[in-house]
Amino acid sequence: MALLLPEPLPSYAECLQPKLRDRPWSASTQSPMVPESLKFISQEEIDCYRLAAEAKAEEAGKAIKQLVDEKLFDKGAVLIRGLLPVFPTNKEFGILVEKMGKSFTYSAGTASRAHDPDAEGHGEVMFGADEPPEVTIEMHLEMSYNRDMPARIYFYCHKAPSVENGGAVPVCNMRKVYQQLKKAGNKDVEDIMENGLRYMRTLHSRDTPEGALYSWQKTFPGQSRKEVEESLEKLGFDQHEWLENGALRYSYHMRAVRPHPKFGDPVWTNQASICHGSYYFAIPDNLVEDPRLGPTHTTHANGRELSQGTLDLIRGVQWQVCRGHQWAPGDLVVLDNFTNSHGRMAWNGKKSDRKLGVALTY
Repeated sequence: MALLLPEPLPSYAECLQPKLRDRPWSASTQSPMVPESLKFISQEEIDCYRLAAEAKAEEAGKAIKQLVDEKLFDKGAVLIRGLLPVFPTNKEFGILVEKMGKSFTYSAGTASRAHDPDAEGHGEVMFGADEPPEVTIEMHLEMSYNRDMPARIYFYCHKAPSVENGGAVPVCNMRKVYQQLKKAGNKDVEDIMENGLRYMRTLHSRDTPEGALYSWQKTFPGQSRKEVEESLEKLGFDQHEWLENGALRYSYHMRAVRPHPKFGDPVWTNQASICHGSYYFAIPDNLVEDPRLGPTHTTHANGRELSQGTLDLIRGVQWQVCRGHQWAPGDLVVLDNFTNSHGRMAWNGKKSDRKLGVALTY
């Protein structure tokens, strides 16, 4: 008997469609193009399987790797359910990730997240983003602001909010986003497609109030200033400086559209909107008053600021294309990181808990 059998997606009948337009603590849903509510994911966007028999981690890991290798490119997304008895902690999840491929180190990443020390030595497993639970995180291809980016991203659910408390994961096909943006005929978006973006980062020291959530020490874990500078050079970041208050500031130019490495068609591969400094206005206790001085910021390649209309268009199209999955403990979602982006719907942190393990591979 096969260990992993296809099954229909959950009906989501008990889940209220999350409100999207004008969500609190969300910079990306203010666009007039954003739908009123988030649609749930369907079989058109993801393949769903379930562990159908008792198995040890070694046996289940082999079956999962074979399935993902065979099926991931079909839709760019695979959901496997019922794994909690086999992978109860991030240590076991890390062992699974080791089998999936070479780990991609999360260095110079823009999200505020930490590695799980319990999984050390068994693949690089991180916790979900540290942003407060009331914050909704818009969709993004992981590390698409870098020259090199992971091929796959893995999300494993240990604890999930109850359905009435939110916390779904939105998944967005960025190939479709590119196609819709191309049809829009917006000159500024066409400029981004042709000439790319300039990313800017201002990272304070963790020893200052401004560095409590985002710091250069968390972005470059375990590295000295000299090692940070070497990392920046290797990543192709062409401008950097240390400020008198101990903050690190750097900027660099990066393309915004890339061909899919397997299929060759163009994909909207950037973080123009989520890395824009306006994102930080949706963070509680935010210390950023000028978006240009946020932990991240984006402009046109020549340094010209992105207009509100351009941001509204990009954010609106992404939310139109995306679909949500409501987590259950033991769910594993694997995404082709060159096609399908991900985000995070806010949840009620006072009434429910949400714990995910996250990993990246080449």
